Amino acid sequence: MLFDVWGSDTLIHWAGWAMVFIGLIVLNEVGRRTKLGAAIIFGVAPLAMR
Repeated sequence: MLFDVWGSDTLIHWAGWAMVFIGLIVLNEVGRRTKLGAAIIFGVAPLAMR
């Protein structure tokens, strides 16, 4: 289950949530601070996901 973080795999679930959260923060900072990063994150990445 998506939000079932208690049980035998608790540490793995919390580590996964932390990695996603930190990754989103890092990508946001790259896109916000540099013009090239913004072009890649807000221009190229959406086209690649199509």
